[in-house]
Amino acid sequence: MLSKIDFRQYLIIVLSLAIFTTPLGVLTIKGWAGYHLFICTLLSLILLWINRQHSTNLDISDRSRIRIIAWVFTLPFLATLTTQLLRNDFDLPGLDSPARFILAIPILYSLIAFNINIARLLVISIPISVIATYLLIPYLPQKGWALDNARLATYSVDPLTFGNIALGLGLMSAFIAIEFRHRKLILILAVFGIILGIHMSIESQSRTGWLSVFLVILFLVIHLFRKTDSIKKKVIGSVILSICLLTPFLTNPQVLNRVSQAVHEIKVWQPSKDNADTSVGMRLSFWKIGTQLFIEKPITGWGNDGFKERLAQPDFREMASQYTRDFTLSAGFHSDIMQNAVRSGLGGLIAYLSIFLVPLAFFIRLYLKSQSSQLISGLAIIYVCVELISSLSTEVLSLKSTASLYGLMIVFLAAGSINMKTQLQK
Repeated sequence: MLSKIDFRQYLIIVLSLAIFTTPLGVLTIKGWAGYHLFICTLLSLILLWINRQHSTNLDISDRSRIRIIAWVFTLPFLATLTTQLLRNDFDLPGLDSPARFILAIPILYSLIAFNINIARLLVISIPISVIATYLLIPYLPQKGWALDNARLATYSVDPLTFGNIALGLGLMSAFIAIEFRHRKLILILAVFGIILGIHMSIESQSRTGWLSVFLVILFLVIHLFRKTDSIKKKVIGSVILSICLLTPFLTNPQVLNRVSQAVHEIKVWQPSKDNADTSVGMRLSFWKIGTQLFIEKPITGWGNDGFKERLAQPDFREMASQYTRDFTLSAGFHSDIMQNAVRSGLGGLIAYLSIFLVPLAFFIRLYLKSQSSQLISGLAIIYVCVELISSLSTEVLSLKSTASLYGLMIVFLAAGSINMKTQLQK
């Protein structure tokens, strides 16, 4: 028979293994993030039950910030449920993605309660996940999104999501390379993570998230200036870093073509009339349609398709083509923020802005205030920035798989930041 302590240690090992493997299959195995979310939640609930008579040794400020993140994670579910009830339009499947964030809350508390070293797990698994994805792609089933020879994707992940996640993991690998530049094995893994992550994002031809590269470079340059005393090393390091991260984009014909195409589509788009159904033009029209719908029902929202008849009215027919208007019904607004503002009104808008901005503020504060937490909080800042920028032009949190991944990564990184601070104090 296992003793209570042995059983607890066994569960902690299994939970640590689940944390390590979370990034590994998100781009290659269908349902990977969702399965890991349920496994980690179950293990965390058991661990918290076992540890129910023991309190967590956190200072008051950290305890209150963790409560705020947990509270923010309930907002998407509460906003969606409340507006459904106000519209008398209860839709259980519509609560699935928002509920994923609530499932992540026990994981946050268990990781802090047992002081699991998240940093040691993620600095290896993040670059390895990029390398493993690249190596596995040729052997994955050739169906679904994988049949599009023009854009890199896998059978279970569309090009937009694929490019966004690959880019995020690649840029996080850049931060790992800086932090572990004197550890050869980790440095080699991180360099491959950078190269392959950016390469796969480019090959997906998904402009989603590309603007975040400039924000991440700015952050990495600031980080180098904070870590290095020598002005010469600061300047040389910043130049090398910028060249390494920007060159793949600025020298790639596909990227230049896609960017040029986007600029042209922005220039020819007219806010006062119907426009051609181009990629960027449609997204701008989505924002125009969504803004008007939000203004008309800011409290209750419209739900998933409650605006169908409204789109058929003359003023909306003048805003966008039939195809663009129908697209908002069949595939949404290609923006988490606009999608949830239309679906759940002001509550949805606040909820989904909060789930990006509150964790980002939490990580920025830890990065600036706690030297011991800079590794994990730096990774988190990069991750949230990429996801936030991506959410402007695609659904990052409205899909079950991506909501599960975001929820897991935020609680891993939040707990990891607190735990590194606690471990140093001990």
